[in-house]
Amino acid sequence: MTLLVNIVFCFTLGLTFAWLFYAIWLIQGWRRVQKAATTVGSPVPVTLVIPVRNEIHRLESLIRMLKARLNNTGSFSVIFVDDASTDGSDVHIKHAAEAWEMVTFLPANGTGKKAALDTGIRAATTHWIVTLDADVYLPIGWADRIQHLLRGTMQMWILPIKLRSNGFLGKLFALEFLSLAGTTGAAAAHGEPFLCNGAHLAFRKEAFLEVNGYGNHQNRSSGDDVFLLHALQKRYPGQVGYAFDVALLAESDAPPNLATFFNQRTRWASKASDYRNGLATLTSWLVFLLSLSFLISAVLVPYDPLTGQVLLACFSIKFIVDFLFLFGVARAFHQRNLLIGYLPLSLLYPFYILITVAMVLFSQPEWKGRKIR
Repeated sequence: MTLLVNIVFCFTLGLTFAWLFYAIWLIQGWRRVQKAATTVGSPVPVTLVIPVRNEIHRLESLIRMLKARLNNTGSFSVIFVDDASTDGSDVHIKHAAEAWEMVTFLPANGTGKKAALDTGIRAATTHWIVTLDADVYLPIGWADRIQHLLRGTMQMWILPIKLRSNGFLGKLFALEFLSLAGTTGAAAAHGEPFLCNGAHLAFRKEAFLEVNGYGNHQNRSSGDDVFLLHALQKRYPGQVGYAFDVALLAESDAPPNLATFFNQRTRWASKASDYRNGLATLTSWLVFLLSLSFLISAVLVPYDPLTGQVLLACFSIKFIVDFLFLFGVARAFHQRNLLIGYLPLSLLYPFYILITVAMVLFSQPEWKGRKIR
């Protein structure tokens, strides 16, 4: 038992200091995040590609929002791609396309979200594509701001997004998501982007085709966004950026319950084994191993009081440095109210990570009623 305690002691201490340096790197990166530049020039044609599967309850408000944001501009078009909906979503979109000339309806050429996105992207006639999920809400001024952004020479822009939250559990989900959003921006500010969210993402169609789109990971049903990011970062180093501006900050719905939350996070985590990005792989392992070491240390506390002191010290280091990082991100995203859930989230986080890993290994997540590979 003494040998085991010593091993766990060294393991936990080493991982904590590794996390400390990583978190400081993130804090520095977030401080380097610049407000998206404003440029002057002619309008840039943009196509919004929105994959849809069984979203009838959202389509009316989505189309109303898009009309409010885009109707005064002539440089946008919208392609809805239906992924074999069974709730009448396709009929609703067809009617919208007949009534609003900006909208095009297409059935997906294949099955799954990747196929739907690929269908819409290849059908687009503009250089720039913006992918959106059906539950995304765009802020007032988004259309003008995205126009300024896309006049540059970048190949991809990672666009900011946050979660709308209701209730205490929803706030915990939104805070956990905020940590991912902050990591996304901080890493990109260092020139090492490895996270993004396809619910709000912009890229050039030519660049998408150049890296074979989503074709390099056909074995994975999900991961359209991150795998495309990694491919573009490798093909066009220095031409993938993170754009932060309140006028670009989209909102999406938080998961309604724990089951949906873990199903979503299992989908996201399941693609980690296919990462070919060193920083993404390093981050995944560091998060998992540190969480595991905290839980093992907690189990060993009754056998060795010193383990408890080490665990408290290591947890405190992580707690403080993570808070410093999250505070800056929450302030920028206008979500400082979420920090009230920081202590419970910190205590639950190691359990959440281990449960997610177990679900990746022993279950198969679903998306819209389909099993995900």
